[in-house]
Amino acid sequence: MKITITEDQLEINFSTSKKILSMKGSFKIPLKHIQSITTQLPKPTWKEIKAPGTMIPGLIKAGTYYTDKGKQFWFVTKGKGILNIELKNESYKRIILGIDNNVKWAKKISDARFSK
Repeated sequence: MKITITEDQLEINFSTSKKILSMKGSFKIPLKHIQSITTQLPKPTWKEIKAPGTMIPGLIKAGTYYTDKGKQFWFVTKGKGILNIELKNESYKRIILGIDNNVKWAKKISDARFSK
């Protein structure tokens, strides 16, 4: 997964294998549509439908999930830090990623949001 911050947007691009697992290629999100960023895993909900994606409990959760909180995208694997991005004015309400250096990325994205 490659994360890039341009002048006014956050870009998230997935490798071929991650595209297959999550059934998603990339995101381009205007920085002004990012409501908040945390490094906390969202509270689990029993009301979710995976469509499409991959789920192997304890190893990977990848793809689009419909919950009572709205449409969410997950790509989280065992052993990675959490980057939880809350959105507004987007079809996805939340993007949850498992990445290395999650605290660093949360700060970089937050700083980019507020520097505009």
